Amino acid sequence: HYKTNSFISYPITIGGRKVGVLNVTDKAGGRTFDEVDLGLLDIIGPQVALALERAEWQERATEFQLMSITDPLTALPNRRYLEERLMEELNRSRRYYYPMSFLMIDIDDFKAYNDKNGHQAGDVALQITAHCLKGGLRSADVASRYGGEEFCILLPQTGISEAGAIADRIRQRVSTTQFPHGKTQPLGRVTISIGVSTFSTLVNTSENIIAAADRALYEAKNMGKNRVVFFGEEGGQ
Repeated sequence: HYKTNSFISYPITIGGRKVGVLNVTDKAGGRTFDEVDLGLLDIIGPQVALALERAEWQERATEFQLMSITDPLTALPNRRYLEERLMEELNRSRRYYYPMSFLMIDIDDFKAYNDKNGHQAGDVALQITAHCLKGGLRSADVASRYGGEEFCILLPQTGISEAGAIADRIRQRVSTTQFPHGKTQPLGRVTISIGVSTFSTLVNTSENIIAAADRALYEAKNMGKNRVVFFGEEGGQ
């Protein structure tokens, strides 16, 4: 029931495709629109269409960029994104002497889970594990799928003691979560092992930090799984 003495409904088109409508109303002074006003819209309309087209392409570009750095199964960032962020945080730690820690995580006996229950059940287990990881982190932390049943977590500005507390919290979260077929696992439930490395004068490159966490993870596996082990430590927790 809107009433006005002046109204123009102007179609916005891109390449002959109508993408919107520009409605102009209530001319100053209460007069009706004339040919001069319509001529101005003929100038403005294509500019609006161009802006909309650019926004649409930017949205698509952002979507494709997100797809390129996201693991499609778990919706976690993938290894490519993790390595880029790790380099950024390393540079920040070197420059400002910030602590930084890194977790390498592996689902225990995952091959047995897949063999007994099928790959579809294995995919569900990966998704549940990813959800557990995200639920145990702070906003600045970065959890990613490294490959297969391995996950990584980057902990910016985090020392070894705090990293250990976060790692054990995540380990407990997974071990107490109900997984389909979890009771068929050797430990009676789905569990994870975690290796922890921390930025130092000796462990100060991406390769060293990842390798150190991987070595600690290997030790966690050898010591009975479902535990957290720190790089350079003979015992676990």
